[in-house]
Amino acid sequence: MDKEQDKKAYAHAEKAYMHGTMFPYIKVGMQKVNLTPTVNIVNGEKVATPNAPVYIYDTSGPFSDPDIEIDLKKGLPRMRESWITGRGDVEQLPSITSEYGKMRRDDKSLNHLRFEHIALPYRAKAHISLPNLSAMKSLPDVLSSLPTSIIPKANR
Repeated sequence: MDKEQDKKAYAHAEKAYMHGTMFPYIKVGMQKVNLTPTVNIVNGEKVATPNAPVYIYDTSGPFSDPDIEIDLKKGLPRMRESWITGRGDVEQLPSITSEYGKMRRDDKSLNHLRFEHIALPYRAKAHISLPNLSAMKSLPDVLSSLPTSIIPKANR
């Protein structure tokens, strides 16, 4: 097996990206699995019929993409940031606000561990309900409307 093939998670797979219809600029990482042809014997002859590739959701992020150079000090590209800020329901904090965050920022003994770029966090704008927050807040109502037989006992 050649070295390039050896780096792949699966011998007949390659990194591929699919673009959504709702947000076409967001790429979803997939593994494109190239299938071997189906071989049948017809009148004593081998007949190979190609099979279409199968796409599998890839949870490895950019780490399985041979075209991307990973630098852990720089972090990953902020691919969703324009989508999140474009909704208009969040604002970036002007500085680190948590006591823990400030303590870690000011601890000089951690300087050798620091990443080159740490973005400031975002928060919901006043009086705006974030989509996930709304969904989480309504979860108890949804759960209470379900038959108890499908809710795990620990959550009843």
